[in-house]
Order: sequence, then C-alpha cells, then structure tokens
Amino acid sequence: MHALLALSATHLAWLTECPLTANMAYEHRGIALKGLHEAIGGFSRQNSDAVLAASLLLSWQATEWRGWTQLMHGTSSVCTPDKATIR
Repeated sequence: MHALLALSATHLAWLTECPLTANMAYEHRGIALKGLHEAIGGFSRQNSDAVLAASLLLSWQATEWRGWTQLMHGTSSVCTPDKATIR
C-alpha cells in the first residue's frame, strides 16, 4: 500500500511542485522499502505477488542507478525464484 501511496504522491509532487507532497512521498517510500525488506525476509507464495508489486512500484520511483539496480535485481529474483526459497 505504501509503495502505491509513494508513487501517487511522487506524481502529485511533480505536477504541483509542492514540497509537502514530496515529503509525504519520501515518507511513504521509506515505509514501503522497510516493508518490502521484511516481506522478502519471509518470502512465500502468499506474499510473492505483493513483493513483486512493491518492487516494481518502487523501481519506477528510483532516482539513482544503484537503487534502481537493487530493486530490479529483487524483482527478477521474485519472477524466477529458487524452489527452495518458496515455503
């Protein structure tokens, strides 16, 4: 949910050039990244769709190459998981 809120707030901040909205996007992005990290730690069939969706939404908001690369690496690992990692 926070990844989607971050994407929406980022878009609104870009349209309106409102610093308050940009700050809200930053906060939601941080919460989303923390949640994604926790979800990856307990990766399973039940949360795989949410992990994939959050990874994609956050990758679209990445502002630097390193962050984008890390998110895309995580996205690709969710798309082609090792059978041993799925519980």
